[in-house]
Amino acid sequence: MNETLEAMARAIFKDWFVDFGPVRAKMEGREPYLSPEIWDLFPARLDDEGKPEGWYTSVVGDEFTLTMGQAPPGDSYNANHIGVPFFQGRTDFGPRYPTIRMFCTQPTRLAYRDDTLVSVRAPVGEINMAPEKCCIGRGVAAVRHRLGGRSYTYQAVKQIQEQIRVFEDTGTVFGSINKKQFRSLSAMRPSDNLVSEFEKLCEPFDERIRQNVFENQKLRQMRDILLPRLISGEAEIRDAEIGSGDAA
Repeated sequence: MNETLEAMARAIFKDWFVDFGPVRAKMEGREPYLSPEIWDLFPARLDDEGKPEGWYTSVVGDEFTLTMGQAPPGDSYNANHIGVPFFQGRTDFGPRYPTIRMFCTQPTRLAYRDDTLVSVRAPVGEINMAPEKCCIGRGVAAVRHRLGGRSYTYQAVKQIQEQIRVFEDTGTVFGSINKKQFRSLSAMRPSDNLVSEFEKLCEPFDERIRQNVFENQKLRQMRDILLPRLISGEAEIRDAEIGSGDAA
């Protein structure tokens, strides 16, 4: 389900903001395939540079808030759930959300729920999403569009992922991208109204993905607790059913 939802959001983003499908359809005189209020937000033609009229090429630093991670004091790390979750780099990343292994009591740089997380030290360019307020170390940056939308931010960063990955081979010792380099990457600026419409359309997809991820985590935790007890005979199936009912 998550793969399908992600593919749907990606297809819409690509059609609207990469291939300019509605604009091309208008130029060719084709019938609208979006609701009238969304269709009317698209320009009627492409400009001389091949992008929709009224849109322009901007840079990440003007379109997004960018927070580069910083290492907190070494004595503030712990695995005892004290403080906020701490993500150091790519090794913490999962398919959509990072795995929480460490916590920090003295965070120096914070990301917030639904920020897009990007690995900025080798390997460069991997993407995740912040599950909650968290501390980010030197290997991670947090990105959020100036309008705040999590779905648009996530898809827009995926769109420039290859620009980011170029820096994998540019470091003197290992790949890395700094704040100045990140901010200078190119990014499209469509109309704010169109960004908002995309967010309204795709935000429910991302919320469903979030729910699925954390429901699956709870099921795995339950499995890890119950399965050894069932195999050893310490617990019976009826006990497991009761436990799952209580958890629900």
